[in-house]
Order: sequence, then C-alpha cells, then structure tokens
Amino acid sequence: MKYKEYIAKNDKQLAKDLADALKNLRELRFGIATREVKNTKAIMSVRKDIARILTLRKEREIAKALGEENQNES
Repeated sequence: MKYKEYIAKNDKQLAKDLADALKNLRELRFGIATREVKNTKAIMSVRKDIARILTLRKEREIAKALGEENQNES
C-alpha cells in the first residue's frame, strides 16, 4: 500500500493494518523457514508497509504534541 493511502486512514484503521502486517510478516517468515513461500521479496514489502505505518503514527503523535504545546503557550 502507498503512503498516501495510509494518510487517508484514521488511527484505528492504521492499528488494524499494522496488526495485519505484523501477522503477515510472521507467517511469511515461517513460510520461508519451512520452504513453503517462494517469493522471499514479499518480506521486504511487508516490512516497508510496517515502517510506513509506524512513521505515520509517529508523525501524527508529534503533530498532536506540538498542537497541544502551542495551545498551552497561548
């Protein structure tokens, strides 16, 4: 999934996507270990999706903290 698609989602949807991606990563790792999965590059794309979600969550957290900080200064 692309970063722009993740931006449109709310925090609950992101949390669900993150849980799904982590589960998918775990299944891929076990599949590769048991030689059931042929596409080893799939792990890279799942890890990148996880990184995109975590980055967006952190950006939102920082923006929220800065917003609260600016309100306290006023």
